[in-house]
Amino acid sequence: MLGFVQTNSVVPSHTRQIRWMKVIHLVSGRRLNFYQTYLFGVQACFLARCEPLDGKPCRNYLLKSDTIFRSVKIEGTFHTRHIYPFAVDNEIRLTDRKEWNFDGESLMLYQNLNNRSLLSIGLYGRLYRRDESLNT
Repeated sequence: MLGFVQTNSVVPSHTRQIRWMKVIHLVSGRRLNFYQTYLFGVQACFLARCEPLDGKPCRNYLLKSDTIFRSVKIEGTFHTRHIYPFAVDNEIRLTDRKEWNFDGESLMLYQNLNNRSLLSIGLYGRLYRRDESLNT
């Protein structure tokens, strides 16, 4: 899994110290274990607003942000054709569809038209052939 994110962001002028991080996550083919009952095959490339916790970077995903991303370009190489784009704003809602474009394969472009904060944006790939029930 290869991923690339390019951003153009603005930190509010009233912020004196940046205590949060913008982190790019790449999840490559590792199966997601759902309560020891099911394994999901996933690949993901996303940018998220997070803070460190207990000395570890990006352990706490917060639900509010003052950072405005003017634009984001996110691109990944996936091993599936089942790729789902997402962009979630500061009110924990999907952003307006007019603000982003997905080429259907690997590239998502986001343009902030409403001057709202963005909590996360990314591409989520599902490797359905790697799903497995653990209770069989």
